[in-house]
Amino acid sequence: MPNFNHGHYIGQSLEAMLGSSDGPVEVIVIDDASTDSSVSVIEGFGRRDSRVRLFRNARNMGHQRSVNSHLTEARGDYVFLASADDYVLPSFFERMMPALCEHPTAGLVTCNGRVLDEVTGESKDFDQPLCDKEMFLSPDALVEAIRDLWFGFPDYTCFIKRASLLEMGGIPEAMRSHAGVYMNYLAAFKDGVAYIPDCLVTQRRAPTTYAAREGRDRDGRIGPVVAILRGFKEEKSGEVFRRVKASTLVAGFRLDLFRAVWRHPEHRDYLSPLVVERALFMDAVGRGLRVAPKGTRAFMALHARLLTRKSRRLGCHT
Repeated sequence: MPNFNHGHYIGQSLEAMLGSSDGPVEVIVIDDASTDSSVSVIEGFGRRDSRVRLFRNARNMGHQRSVNSHLTEARGDYVFLASADDYVLPSFFERMMPALCEHPTAGLVTCNGRVLDEVTGESKDFDQPLCDKEMFLSPDALVEAIRDLWFGFPDYTCFIKRASLLEMGGIPEAMRSHAGVYMNYLAAFKDGVAYIPDCLVTQRRAPTTYAAREGRDRDGRIGPVVAILRGFKEEKSGEVFRRVKASTLVAGFRLDLFRAVWRHPEHRDYLSPLVVERALFMDAVGRGLRVAPKGTRAFMALHARLLTRKSRRLGCHT
């Protein structure tokens, strides 16, 4: 758990993690030279619970580098890359750990997420139309789920194999806030993913968060997208690149995908007709949510119902 000046949030994050049933064997917190009350808050938890291990950077190193410099300190086989401003729900570890045991070959395990808007105070569960029961998706089944059912998983919901992270060389710093997308899908397209169809973790969204600040930098967003496109291509077997292309995953970058390919035309082979169609659709929906929220939400609700029917035909729902 990297932290920089989140003293007003990290207490709730640690409390939720340590107080959950079947909690983690350890919580490694890397303070990135905070200037607020963060260290005293973390040290207070460390005195009460020996599972909390605090490491302090002498100078600010950034999110990815902070994690990478201490990744070898982790003792478990799986790693949950937590954010200091997010928090897990009470049954998070109780539900996720058995899934890891039941599907030991899976590259990661994931669940649905909840987003808390710090500005409005409203929260929203992001349910998937994929299934109503825990299931394992092989790499090729994941391709079909993304392409046919618009399945996806946010990085704040994932347990990933520590060995996979070390094999990647840690978090790719060039991908910045998009690094989680690359790491998680790379592991899933190699070894499959176990999925739990319940909301078990909450992400805070606020104008001051790391991802929000990067999201406002239009030109700065392109470099990480290019790095991800290049990274999938450079995976040794070539199977990951084939699966990424077939799944239409990169359509999630919306117009940034086109900007990235315009600047780096060597990646135009990602642009299948379906990817182009979906990227434009997703951008239109994103804009529509701001322009006409009621109509857009009704349309997306209809779309979700159609996807659910399709997933039942594929045998994902009971």
